[in-house]
Amino acid sequence: MVTTSSPEVAMQYMVEELVEQFDPEKVYLLDVLMSGDQRVWHEANFLVVLDGEWDYQEKVTEIMGAHSKTGFGALFRVVTPEQFERYQKLGGVPPHFDLSESRMLYERG
Repeated sequence: MVTTSSPEVAMQYMVEELVEQFDPEKVYLLDVLMSGDQRVWHEANFLVVLDGEWDYQEKVTEIMGAHSKTGFGALFRVVTPEQFERYQKLGGVPPHFDLSESRMLYERG
């Protein structure tokens, strides 16, 4: 388990783990909920773009299991590249995330 209170360090660790284990095309930070003095990460929402065929529930469960080592709260939305393109055209990810306000944490080179 990562024992840091730094959201940036935890996000970097999570992205490294996601890339190593799942080889995503992209990883976005959709938003972060902070608590108290704005230095304590309460929960983060991530968008993971994965190609190939996979079952949504199984993939989210796998990713959540890999993430559990960090000790931080996070929710993951996993989409195909085709779904991601549709979301880009819509300008957001349901239910309420604006892609223009998101932060790309990783893009496969």
